Amino acid sequence: MYNLSALGNVDWAYWSESVFPASGEPTNRKRIKSSVIEDLSPVDGHEMMGSSSQTLPNLGFEYTDGRYPVDGKVERSIGVLNRNVNTVGAGLELSITLPEVKAYTVRVWAAGFDAVGRLTASLEGCDSNGYAALIADSNSNGDKDSYVYTLTATPDHAGDQLRIRIVLDSDPGNHPLSHLVICAVAVSAE
Repeated sequence: MYNLSALGNVDWAYWSESVFPASGEPTNRKRIKSSVIEDLSPVDGHEMMGSSSQTLPNLGFEYTDGRYPVDGKVERSIGVLNRNVNTVGAGLELSITLPEVKAYTVRVWAAGFDAVGRLTASLEGCDSNGYAALIADSNSNGDKDSYVYTLTATPDHAGDQLRIRIVLDSDPGNHPLSHLVICAVAVSAE
């Protein structure tokens, strides 16, 4: 069980949807005046959806400073996925506006179902491609393999955006419903 309130002193959000289509708006987020985490959007323009599958990410979250409800716990977050399953390049993205010039720790909780994908993050104004991490899912126990990625970002200017993407990286070929989900994001200041 991850404590979003402790890990996201600047902002946090989680998605746990079983609806189609899903809006990309978090199921709940930190109770602050202005969120720095934007809503999820599909990478390839398709709709997003929740999952009604029996296979769930093995990710649980608790919090004490949410919008509604204010405190609670999610035993197994469903997350949100791109409806365009089993398609190379399909996935999700979001932007995080970093409010000050200082170091931030950003955690992204993701999962995959019989999928090989790539999580990338790039910071506006940075010449490099940013961070990259490979997701490989064996789906050996019937659940979605779950991952938490921890990134450190320091913007050059207040208001710079960190863009995070997770996409199917290669032809899954093993299952017609291969997909990746984003379950939660937390941002904390160093």
